[in-house]
Amino acid sequence: YITSRVTEVRGVRFVNNIINGNRGQYRNPQDTDGIDAYVPSIDNEDGDGADTNEDTNRYKPCRDGNGISIENSGRVEDVTWEGNDFRQNFNNGVCIANRGDFTRSQVLSNKFHNNGFGEPIAPDLDGNGFANEKQAPYGDGFGVYHDFTIVNPGIAAVTAPSIDGFRIENITFSGNDYRENGRFYGQFDIDGAGAGGTYFGLGFCVFLRTERQEISRVTFENEVCKKNRLGGYRLETDTDSEGVRSGDIREISYTNVQSIESAGDPAQGGIGASAAGAAGPTVEVNDNGDGIALITDNGDIAFITATNVTASQNGGFGFRIESDGTAGDKPEETAVTMGDIDTIKVSDSTFDFNGDRAAVGRGSGLLMAAETIRTVNVKNVKANNNNDHGVQVTGNRNVSNVTIENGGFNNNDRNRDTIGDGVQVNANEDMSNITVSNSEASGNYGGIRLGAVGRQIGQNLTVQGNKANNNVKEGIAFMAGRDLIKGTVANNTLTGNGTGLDITVIARGSDIQVTGNEIKGKDGQGIGILLNATGVTIKQNQVRDNATGIEVRKNRENAINNNNIARNESYGINANALAPGEVIDATNNWWGEPSGPKHATNPGGIGDRVTDKVNFKPFSDKPEVVTKSDFVVESLTADKTDVTVGDVVNFKFVIRNNGNEEGIQDVKFVIRDGLGNVVDSRDLQITVNPQGRREASFSFLFQTPGEYTVTVSADGSSKSVVIKVAGEAACLP
Repeated sequence: YITSRVTEVRGVRFVNNIINGNRGQYRNPQDTDGIDAYVPSIDNEDGDGADTNEDTNRYKPCRDGNGISIENSGRVEDVTWEGNDFRQNFNNGVCIANRGDFTRSQVLSNKFHNNGFGEPIAPDLDGNGFANEKQAPYGDGFGVYHDFTIVNPGIAAVTAPSIDGFRIENITFSGNDYRENGRFYGQFDIDGAGAGGTYFGLGFCVFLRTERQEISRVTFENEVCKKNRLGGYRLETDTDSEGVRSGDIREISYTNVQSIESAGDPAQGGIGASAAGAAGPTVEVNDNGDGIALITDNGDIAFITATNVTASQNGGFGFRIESDGTAGDKPEETAVTMGDIDTIKVSDSTFDFNGDRAAVGRGSGLLMAAETIRTVNVKNVKANNNNDHGVQVTGNRNVSNVTIENGGFNNNDRNRDTIGDGVQVNANEDMSNITVSNSEASGNYGGIRLGAVGRQIGQNLTVQGNKANNNVKEGIAFMAGRDLIKGTVANNTLTGNGTGLDITVIARGSDIQVTGNEIKGKDGQGIGILLNATGVTIKQNQVRDNATGIEVRKNRENAINNNNIARNESYGINANALAPGEVIDATNNWWGEPSGPKHATNPGGIGDRVTDKVNFKPFSDKPEVVTKSDFVVESLTADKTDVTVGDVVNFKFVIRNNGNEEGIQDVKFVIRDGLGNVVDSRDLQITVNPQGRREASFSFLFQTPGEYTVTVSADGSSKSVVIKVAGEAACLP
């Protein structure tokens, strides 16, 4: 225990110690009645003229019962904790609440297990009838508290020596193991009258918190954090005044870190008690349960790297990076302008099964939320089965330069409350240079949703090479509250969604390209493409098996050409929403049949139905995009095989399409004599529906005796039959 009588702490090493079972008694470590000063214990500090009871009023922000407690009156620098075992201590494994910076130190290969299991047992010291000096222990594995509201909740910081405003920087955490720190407290007799109440503390693997100063250059590597009460790694800068900015968090890295199974407790998270008359607010740290959290009130967060991180099965977020835009006393905070997020890289990481104890919208796998968000790269990340979104990037104003690639974001919205997309990127104002590629977002409420949802614009949005299947709402959604300039949706597979692709732009869209996508419904349900924007080109796509292939609500500068629009249950294109006189350009499309779409102006057309206001002529008589057909010659028969010269033989054959899509197949008939010479050859094109059969026939007059082989072939498959012809050669005129 390094007390407040010590000034600076430098060059100290704690190596290979077993520090277990320290209980301590938390007895009046702060001046609750305001009579005595918050100062280090010195002679006659209480002003009573005697040098007695001085320790009673000693300022002890770490309280008692820690493995190691550092409360000095200056900086802590160049301290090493290595190879120690901190286990079953009343309070923290390590508590630092010094009045100075904490810097250039190392925490290496320690164990922090089952700390924070003490009980609040302080009596009613001021005689007011309430044991309001009682507080539950913090219960963190490693805690640094440069914030008066944490160490003295509910006590006005008027005469206290401030621990606010000190930096935490240049700290390395490597090879540590944190398990089951923190405890949820049962009932205690708070008022002495037999009435029950609940005291509760913290319970993080690592909790670094400072008021109005920065946390920077902190490294976590090869760490394991499991089953801690309130969360894993929490780094937080706070401000208690809306007129003062909280500190920044920057240059933080996580490498080979596991933070799992932290339940969290949104009702009783922090230092406090759940009954009137007990000291401390009940929700100082109620937004908890995160595997990893970087939080500022209104400071910036920048240069964050996470590689090979697993943050799964936590009660809140898996990985949370957020400037929350609040200041002042909690829980009645004042809204302030959020800080920004800049330069985030998350790779080769997993954030699964998070959010089961979180409030609505607070249980995503990976969250980034701030005023403005810039330069984010998320690569090879899996975020599946979370209560809310897989990946969520939310800018209160702008979002720019975000790349999400090679990820898996499936089965989110686990609690089915309609908040849970695979990937959601949105901004209230401008959004630009957003790319989501080569990822899967299936089985969510929405698949991949990009939206400048407020009053401004989106530009340079790209979604390509993804799979987004079986989502309740959209597979892919582009949305803009005003304009959307330059967007690309290319080479995606969208199957079984409520709507495959939704492009909704309130004002004006331009240069939006939809190409090379496979957009399929399930059992003839849903909408393939909802076209509710201008400036959209839809080309070389497969749109099939929906209730409606393409629903058109705007037509200006839009074109739907050279697509396969087939096997849609109600309409290939429904343009009924267009105003009188408006027409959508839908020429040169394949409608599932060579005869074209079904419409009153196209008699004999048996392809997909179209409404009025659709210009579909000319149409294609064969698929514009290669279809997934699989043709085989199922059978070839002849009405007779032994004939004489001059007889006509009738042949019948069946072509089967074993594929899932219709197609047009070139069928070839060849008749060869016994020497292999071609006697006759014919070609025919036929259309066969998926899993369908088509029968055709032809005839041939044999005029020369001999043995002939008749073959029908299609797509590498063939059948043959032998015909024997007797008699004399016919005399030709």
